[in-house]
Amino acid sequence: MYSGVDDRIVTASLVALRPSTARSARKLAARAGAISCISRIGKPSVTRPLSKVRDQIVAMMRLHKAQEVERWYVEDLLTRSPLSINQADLQNVQAGIK
Repeated sequence: MYSGVDDRIVTASLVALRPSTARSARKLAARAGAISCISRIGKPSVTRPLSKVRDQIVAMMRLHKAQEVERWYVEDLLTRSPLSINQADLQNVQAGIK
C-alpha cells in the first residue's frame, strides 16, 4: 500500500475505524496522509540530477520573470495615469444591474 509501511499496520488502522468514529472521508484521508508521512521519515532524500530537472527550473524561472514584468508594467501604468471613474457612467451601469 504505502511504501515503507507494513500492510498489516495500515489494514489494522483502517479496520479499527468504525463508521461511527470516522466522521468524514477527510478524517480517513488525514490518517492515510499521516501514515504516508511517517513512512518517509528516516529515508534519505534523493537529489535528482540537473539534467532531469533543468527544463522545470527554466520554465519556473521564465514564469517568475514574466510575472515580474507584468507587475512592473501595471505599476508603471498606474503611476503614469491613475485610475479615474466616471461617476455618471458608473451610476448608469449600477442602475442597469438593478
